[in-house]
Amino acid sequence: MALTPEGLVRELTSCGVTLRVEGEHLVVTNKNKLTRDLIDALKSHKLELIHLLNPQRSHDASVPDHWRHIPVMPVKGERVARFGPNGEGLRYRICLFDVWYIIRFEENADVLRVTNLENGVPKNRMFTTLDEFHRWAWAETFFRDLTFLN
Repeated sequence: MALTPEGLVRELTSCGVTLRVEGEHLVVTNKNKLTRDLIDALKSHKLELIHLLNPQRSHDASVPDHWRHIPVMPVKGERVARFGPNGEGLRYRICLFDVWYIIRFEENADVLRVTNLENGVPKNRMFTTLDEFHRWAWAETFFRDLTFLN
C-alpha cells in the first residue's frame, strides 16, 4: 500500500526516524532504521515532504483579519530580529499545517510565547526556543489525540 506524505511521516516517527528541511534537502536522522520501501517512499515524496515540513507562508487568505498587521515569520535559515529598538519582544505570524500561530519573543531572550486560536479563543503556550515550538507544532498536528505536557 502506498503511503501519503503524512502517513510516511507517521511511519518514520514510529520507527524513530525524524526529518527536517535544510534548504531544498531533506535531512534524515537514524538512517539505519530505514527499509528499502521507506527509502523509495522518501525519494518519491521528497517535494511533498519538504512542503509539509517547511510550508510556504502563502496562506494569507486564511489568516485571521486581526492578525494581518503582524509580519510573517521569515523562512527557516534567515535571521530573525527578536527585539525591537526599544527592547520589546517582536511578534511574527506563521502558518503550520493550516493553523495560524503568533510567536512573540519575551523579555527573557530564551523564552517565546506562542498563541493560536482554538474555536476563536486565544490559547497561549510558552517555549524556550523556536526549535522547541516547531517540534511541538509538528507533534500537535499529527498526534492531536495525545496529550502533550508543555
